[in-house]
Amino acid sequence: MTEATDARRNSAVIDAVKAGEFARIPGMLREGELSDARREALLERLDSMSGPWPVFGERAVRVHYAMALVRIACRRNAEEVVSVLGGAHWLPHEARFGDAFLDVFADWPPDDLNALAHALRPPSNFLLLVNALVEKTRMPYDIDDEDAVDWFLHTSGREDTPEAAADALRASPLAPFALPRLPDTEGLGRGLAHNVTTRGSTGIAALAILARDGHVDRSRLLRAALQGPLRSEPRTVTPGYLALLAALEPTLDEQTAAADTLLALATSAASTAAAKDALARLRNLADLKLLTDQQVEECILGLLARPEGVMASQALAFLQRETRRSPARLGALAPLLGAAFSHPTRGVQEKAAKLTGKLADRLDQGTLDDLRAAAVQLPPDLRRQMDGLGGGPAVEAPSDAPRTDPLPQPAPTPAFPPPVSGVAEVAAELGAVLADRVGRPVFFERVLDGLVRLAYQDREALAEALEPVLHTFEQRGRTPSYLTRIWLVAMAVSGRTHDDAAPYVCYRSCGHQVFDDVLAARVDEAAGRILDGTCPPFLLATPTHATGSLDPRVLLERLAEYRRSGVRPGDADFEQALFRLRPDPGFPPAAAEELGTPEGHRLARWLSAGGFPAPVCQRTTVLPFERPDDPEAAAAYPKGWNLAAREKADWQWWDANPSGLSYHSDPPPWRGEPLGTYGARDREPAFIRLAVADATDRLAEFSAPFRAVGGPCEAWQDHCNWGWGESTPWRWMFPLWLTVVPHHRELVAARTLTAMALGAEHDDRSAAVHLPALADTDGEAGPAVHLALAYGSGASSVIERTATADALLTLAGRGELDPARLARDIADLIDLDALKLKRVVETLRNVAQGGAPITVYSVLAQALPAVLPQPGTKPRAGLADLLFLAAEQAESTPGLPPIPAVSTLSEQRGSSQLLKAARWLHNATSDSPPT
Repeated sequence: MTEATDARRNSAVIDAVKAGEFARIPGMLREGELSDARREALLERLDSMSGPWPVFGERAVRVHYAMALVRIACRRNAEEVVSVLGGAHWLPHEARFGDAFLDVFADWPPDDLNALAHALRPPSNFLLLVNALVEKTRMPYDIDDEDAVDWFLHTSGREDTPEAAADALRASPLAPFALPRLPDTEGLGRGLAHNVTTRGSTGIAALAILARDGHVDRSRLLRAALQGPLRSEPRTVTPGYLALLAALEPTLDEQTAAADTLLALATSAASTAAAKDALARLRNLADLKLLTDQQVEECILGLLARPEGVMASQALAFLQRETRRSPARLGALAPLLGAAFSHPTRGVQEKAAKLTGKLADRLDQGTLDDLRAAAVQLPPDLRRQMDGLGGGPAVEAPSDAPRTDPLPQPAPTPAFPPPVSGVAEVAAELGAVLADRVGRPVFFERVLDGLVRLAYQDREALAEALEPVLHTFEQRGRTPSYLTRIWLVAMAVSGRTHDDAAPYVCYRSCGHQVFDDVLAARVDEAAGRILDGTCPPFLLATPTHATGSLDPRVLLERLAEYRRSGVRPGDADFEQALFRLRPDPGFPPAAAEELGTPEGHRLARWLSAGGFPAPVCQRTTVLPFERPDDPEAAAAYPKGWNLAAREKADWQWWDANPSGLSYHSDPPPWRGEPLGTYGARDREPAFIRLAVADATDRLAEFSAPFRAVGGPCEAWQDHCNWGWGESTPWRWMFPLWLTVVPHHRELVAARTLTAMALGAEHDDRSAAVHLPALADTDGEAGPAVHLALAYGSGASSVIERTATADALLTLAGRGELDPARLARDIADLIDLDALKLKRVVETLRNVAQGGAPITVYSVLAQALPAVLPQPGTKPRAGLADLLFLAAEQAESTPGLPPIPAVSTLSEQRGSSQLLKAARWLHNATSDSPPT
């Protein structure tokens, strides 16, 4: 009788589920005892249940609600309930489900309900349910920073007005726990920025209302808004902090109390927008005499030290305004002009020189002498304007400048450190490698060799030492990737394996994949030999130099030791050792033959053939689309070849051709096949590429991963997952790739060229930050290396442009930089609108200031004729700055040859900055006196 009753009740529940009547489910399940047998039968019926019910629409959602409630009711603890809800991304956005959800747990004690609320992580995915549980239990709820921000975004994001959003935040059961935490959360800037871009600052205005009404500590919120842009967060979060500051509308008293913070913002904030906002508030306080004289001077001096020309110009305007408002302070303010003389922006230097001339008759002799001494930092033509200040000429730069750049000679390549000395050392270094986000070749190779070496000597002791490191790493929930794959070797020491043993593979045929495959083959081989008991006493491929190169004599000694120990070399280990061999004309191949082993004979053949074949790179220009020759037809095409112009044109075309949205309609005319092999519909950079010739005939004896390194790489195969953000492989793996073929940096540069180009063509993070490491390695610096440097000179990040300048200085010091080749690449990329000239100027200026003015002038002298405007055409933005930079180098290094194209340009009439720069450069390189 009981079984029949349970079956009838279960049938009624299933009927309610099919009808989507989820509100009835809790009451129906309480009818009679929900025994284990009934639970199993009900779940079985639910799993085998089939229609009819709608797949989409409101009723489908209600059916899913009902199914979830039945499964939840059949669970006995919080962990099982979470397992039901964990994959339900559709869950719930209507209050009735929350009521039904609580009704299911009517008999649960408050402590269990509170535990369930804490188990639903992250709470933003289950906000309705967590709110309901917290409201029912009235017990404390622990919320961390990230969850507090997500709660704010989700709760305020459902409302259309600030008032409604404030009411929703205030009424939330989580408000007593989340609101006090919110002002000091680490991720507040992320949440504020997201609210600005998606909800028009509705949630931010709601926070201001809550602060006004006392629900949030206003002083802490204001402090967060002011100090947020000073944190080490991406500048993309700054709009959120500025919106919060504007919504709070700080009073004059609050701004005066925070004057030091505003001063730090104006002078040190990474965001120019934050600096401008702070400066506007500081200038207002200064006008009201609410700033001290010292604060005003610190502000002006700090602004002049910022690299942005616009901020330094505002500093000069602020200085001039202060001298008018308080003439008595002229003697204290005027010396600050000397700081503007060394600013990298010529416009700032011109304004500073002009302002100095205006104030000169009001300055004492000591101040004038100081300004004349500081004027040595000005370009020569502006220094001449300072002549006569205080009765004497400006201090001139030394006239006997050297004829060659005094660059230091490269330091010898550091030797590879000795092997690890014990299990404690290898365990400590393994922990450092696993914790480091960037692959450090020396540490990686030393740990890999140490794991193998000590596993051969005493595997049990090593396993015991590694256990805490493995436990810590496993607790992070991370799996082996292209960087942490060495973890598998440490796992093998303790006899464990991991399911995720496949090498890291990009979803596209990225050029760098061959290097990742080689690293994976070596690590997997080491792990396998430890597991199967054939572990060698050490690795053959461990470098002898920090760059990854290996001395052939050392390799021969290691092979002899293997022969004496009766150990078979690993295929991947030995082949990597061959790739790394350092060229040594004094080492005869016959010495390897005398070893008498198959590896000795192969080493001799490899050395006789010249080692790894030098890559042959062919330069190819690839454009996103081909513009027609007909001028009228070409008028409809984007102006410029860059992708941003094409994307803007796409939107304009779709707006003008709404019928084009139809699947069968014709696309914009420039959507045809592009030049070269580049995919027309990809949103990746596509300007100048390199194709690597096939060299696999020299690698016939090698295994597939190593043979692929010398395989062909077409112009379209070097792209690298630009949309992957922080997990982009080249961010962390580039240094390790260089050690696969340490004497052929051309190959690494060619296979990762798009990763270098991202910063210039796509304004994204790029691999240009690794260019100094590329310059420090060996091998030819050919078309791939120089094209990578050209792209790096126009990178969007200051850090990457600085790295490019360092690489240029290194190559110039080693005599490996070809100014003509670099000039051609820069000129071609400028012609294709792939580089922004202001960025190139900054990079080359850093090179010149690093001690290579002649090198910079050589590059500019050969690039300028190709980028100067043709008669009747508008010059490119930033071209005048490029000419000014060339003129500065010519003035500081007398005797440099003139540039005929610039001399012709200087003869044109006009007073533009471009013509001024051309005349200055012409005068600096001619025998006629400057005019």
